Amino acid sequence: MQWWDVRIVDEHDKPMSDDISVPASILSKMKPESIMLRGIDPYLNTTFNNAQVEFFIKEWEELAPRVEPDDKVIWQAVLDYAKRCLEPHVYLKFIGD
Repeated sequence: MQWWDVRIVDEHDKPMSDDISVPASILSKMKPESIMLRGIDPYLNTTFNNAQVEFFIKEWEELAPRVEPDDKVIWQAVLDYAKRCLEPHVYLKFIGD
């Protein structure tokens, strides 16, 4: 199964949080019209800045009703990280396989 590690980083790519391991099963629930989530590369790193993370949060919240009960804690942790990245110079980073 495909996984991403997700963390908060500063403008120098220095970690500001622990990593969260996010299974592909969560992202597989995205709507076909999702743009931000569809842009997360499974093999490379994807980083969202504070302007982009606003749109990421909207799409991530749309996943909530479709996320499996076993994945809800991980889903919520990523949402909490994303909300911390709404300020400048703080980034949400997905680390691909």
